[in-house]
Amino acid sequence: MKESIIQNLKNKKIVLATWGCDVRDHFEKIAWIPILNKIFRELIVFSTRNHYFSYGKESLNKKFLEIIKKEKPDFILIGLSYDEFEIETLLKIKNMSPKTRIIMHFGDDNWRFDDWSRYYALFSDYITNSEKNNSCYGKDGIDMKKLSFLHGADCNFFKPLNLEKKYDVTFIGGAIRDRPDYIRYLRNNKINIKLFGLE
Repeated sequence: MKESIIQNLKNKKIVLATWGCDVRDHFEKIAWIPILNKIFRELIVFSTRNHYFSYGKESLNKKFLEIIKKEKPDFILIGLSYDEFEIETLLKIKNMSPKTRIIMHFGDDNWRFDDWSRYYALFSDYITNSEKNNSCYGKDGIDMKKLSFLHGADCNFFKPLNLEKKYDVTFIGGAIRDRPDYIRYLRNNKINIKLFGLE
């Protein structure tokens, strides 16, 4: 079954529109782009980050619609970081390219669902997220059939390197929400922790 689905996608075109797809060391560029290139006939990459900072939000939405109108992709995979896409843009996509399927990826539903995911989810054909408990969508009346848990890694890239162990715990990411509390707890209990990522 999976092989026939993948074989069918080899004839399809997808647009990847995310914040980190053009950032050298971002997981969207490192992990997503090689996989999408293997699966789809054609991949078009649209860096929302670059367009947002270079031209502004309004221009980003206009440029994105121009690409969709020209390319008429089979799928669009959107990974929102902020509110870079207007809801009106998603509605216009449905009008200008009715066969295009919009896939939304939400990576932080545990704290962004109530003021974020629940609204954008209404304007997508499929939803992927990194939370195993997706009951919030069902309670909100969103069709659970269009929702999939997506979390994994490219084993060709992320693999054991047989290196000497240096740390008991490593953390990669930003100091947001309750993360500093956990890190402080580990340090107070003399755990050898090394931090990487944003301060």
